Amino acid sequence: MRTIMDKKDMKDGRRYQKAKQRLYLLIFSFSHFLILSFSPVLIFSFSHFLILSCSRGNDDHQAVRQAAEQYYGYLIEGDIDNYMRGLADYDSLPESYRGELRDMFLQYVDRERQMRQGIVSAEAVRDTLVDSLHAHVFLNIQFGDSTLEMVSLPLVRTDKGWRMK
Repeated sequence: MRTIMDKKDMKDGRRYQKAKQRLYLLIFSFSHFLILSFSPVLIFSFSHFLILSCSRGNDDHQAVRQAAEQYYGYLIEGDIDNYMRGLADYDSLPESYRGELRDMFLQYVDRERQMRQGIVSAEAVRDTLVDSLHAHVFLNIQFGDSTLEMVSLPLVRTDKGWRMK
């Protein structure tokens, strides 16, 4: 009797295995059908999403770096008035405070000219977009005596573009 039960159990086990295999085959076939049917739509949607999100981020990175380099370019040229127009709240500053800031920036340029032979170049090497309105640009500042200094320039997005904070 024991051998008959073993054979019956073995037959039930084989039936279970075959049913399990059929179920896996059915699931695989159905999932394969779904993938093949919807893959063009999924691929298009996913690639469209990636292109839009990456292109927006690259534009912002490029814009903040260009703005920072442009402002330091004004400083290198000694064009303090254009440098100051790059300040986010420049229009709302009182005229007396603008004069004080202008004097301070002129003193900075003169001091660097005397101590390090002036600022020769400014290159944006890295940036961090904090959110859609705030960024930090890291610039390598090259001086005339060949010293190199890295500075962080905080920027804020205004209706006029990226401005120094």
